[in-house]
Parts: sequence; C-alpha cells; structure tokens
Amino acid sequence: MPRSNDWMVMYAKTWAANTLEKIRGPIHSIGSFCSIVAAFGGSMVGIGPEIWIIPATGAIYTAYASRPRQLRLASSMINQPGELRELQNILKQPEAQVGLVGLSDSGKTTFRDTLANRDDTVRTTGNTFEIFQINLAGIAGRTLLLIDSVGQDIELTSEVVRQFPNIAVFLDHNSGDSNQAVSQSRIRDHRVLLNNLSNMIKARGENLPKVFLVANKSDLWSREEKSARAMSNLLKYGAKALGRVLPGDRIFLVQDHSNRNSAKNTSLLREISIDA
Repeated sequence: MPRSNDWMVMYAKTWAANTLEKIRGPIHSIGSFCSIVAAFGGSMVGIGPEIWIIPATGAIYTAYASRPRQLRLASSMINQPGELRELQNILKQPEAQVGLVGLSDSGKTTFRDTLANRDDTVRTTGNTFEIFQINLAGIAGRTLLLIDSVGQDIELTSEVVRQFPNIAVFLDHNSGDSNQAVSQSRIRDHRVLLNNLSNMIKARGENLPKVFLVANKSDLWSREEKSARAMSNLLKYGAKALGRVLPGDRIFLVQDHSNRNSAKNTSLLREISIDA
C-alpha cells in the first residue's frame, strides 16, 4: 500500500490511476474510439482542427470524473468501516496493515467487530477495511488497518492476499459457534483454502507477506480431544503448505485463539500489531 508523505504526489498518482481505469472501461473505450474516428474523418474531408474539440472534451471530462475524493488522515477514519477502494483516499497509511482471510463463519468479522466494541456482526459482502487506534502497553498510539475479506469469494480473497504485507488466516473446526465436534468437510475446505493461499502468495513474487495462522474457536474445540487433534494437524498442514513459498520466519502460528476471550483477543492484537 502507498506510504508517501507527499500528499501532492500521492494525489496525482491516484488521479492518474483512476483515469486509466476509467478509460479501460467499455463505455469510455467505445466513446473515445468513436470520437477519435469522427475527428480523424472530419479532418480528412476538410473540416478544420476544431473538430478535435470533441475527443478533447471527452478526455477532459474523463479526467475530471476520475479525480480522487478528498484525501483524509488515517486518524480521522478510526472505527469507520469503509470499502477497500477508499484506501486510496488515505493520506498516510496506518503503520500496521493486516488482511483477514478465511472461510465464511471462521471469525474474521467477529474479531474485527470485537475490537470495535460492536455487538451486532453483519456478514461481509465485499472487502472492507477498518482502522483502529491501539492502546496497548509498548505500542500505544499505533494505528492498525484491518481488511476483512469475503470468505466464499476466491477473487476477493486473492485481492487482499496480493496487496497487503500481513495476512491473518482464521481457521476453525466447524462453521458453528457452539458445536465442539469437528467437521471433516470443514477441515478439507480449510486445506483447499491454504493451498490456494500458497499459490496466491507465490504469484506475488519476491514481495512476500507475513502470515498468521489463527486456530480460532478454541473455547469449543479444546474441550473435545478429536477436535483438538484435528486443529493441531490443520495448523501443521497450513505451515507446510505455506512453507513451500514462505520462509519459516514469515509464518506465525496462533494455536489457541477465541474471539470470546478478551485476553486472547488482546494477545492476537498485540502479536499482529508488533510483527506486522
């Protein structure tokens, strides 16, 4: 993510990127092509250079419509969830940036909402972000950017994995919030996700992220021996899968997390904020 302190440079880069994206769109591409052809044809039949006002006006309008929103400081957006594309409007990115990845109902959004002291969790339908002010000893005052991805959408998950320097992967034994028994189909789905993450990270090239494997819902699976063994094996599987593309010092295992335990939430927050 951009970290430039020069707001003018950042604004110009964002504006240029927005303009190129809009030009690549089908409507603007067809409109630009037709106006250029018309202007060129008009020139060929003797119409003066004023005919080029048509494509020039279109280009000016496209640039105007692509201008970024007003840039804002991260400190002015604390605890205000937003869409991922709005990150381009933040003047100075938070020091710690972590993408939350995992299957649906694995606890990503619940963890984010717990940090924000929200009681009602709303299912994520698109990649969203939220900025938090950390008030823990040793790192007080630091800002943390959490990106919450959509568990069932591989493309949106890939978007988060491609962009951010730190990834927290939420794993669980089943999709429920009260059942202690392990779901073998759920474990298989986690393994598929971990293999997909390995491929996504490989596609990043040399820009390798740090990955936190979070064994969530320990308040449930730790009570059942079979479930606890399944979660231990899942963490080992994840470390091995990611170890194919990441060195060991970029893989962190969080072995017994529970969103219902405030001390564990604080511990995870500290870990991802310090190591991120």
